Amino acid sequence: MIKKENTRINVTISKKIHEMLVKEAEYEDRSVSNLVLQIIKKHYNIKNDD
Repeated sequence: MIKKENTRINVTISKKIHEMLVKEAEYEDRSVSNLVLQIIKKHYNIKNDD
């Protein structure tokens, strides 16, 4: 279940980008969605879930 302070989004990406994300996620032993969240947090310099 999603917490009230969170939201879910859908995006359409190319298969090539998806393949790249899958490979990196597998290497890091995490899900693709978690990897994308970490990429976004790094881009916006977010240290925690606030």
